[in-house]
Amino acid sequence: MFQWRKKNNFKAALLWFLTLAWAVFIFYLSAQPNFPVNFTVNEYQVFSSWAHIILYVVLAFLTIEAAVASGINRRQALVVALAIGAVYGASDEWHQAFVPGREMSLSDWLLDVIAAFLVMFCYSIIYRFKLFDH
Repeated sequence: MFQWRKKNNFKAALLWFLTLAWAVFIFYLSAQPNFPVNFTVNEYQVFSSWAHIILYVVLAFLTIEAAVASGINRRQALVVALAIGAVYGASDEWHQAFVPGREMSLSDWLLDVIAAFLVMFCYSIIYRFKLFDH
């Protein structure tokens, strides 16, 4: 299953706290009936798309860092981050179905998953070429 190594418990706890705090922040934003900024191009909400990408890039990054700090090996941490991004993104979209003025969107969920995948892909490249190491 997971390979655990003994790591700094304080750093891991802090990173998991930040990951959870970021997830709560995403939940808070998705509970808002509408955003104060609504930038559209040909009826496509550009701001919303970029917001999804940025929010889930940060969530995936924090998840990877927290998992690695907890002693999960790097490859498994990447998979954990992708899974958490996909599941949390789906639950966020489901939650929006109950918020007045918001709706559930498959395209928004796909942006969440793509954002988590991009972080996973970038980490893979960085560590494959040993650009930096934990």
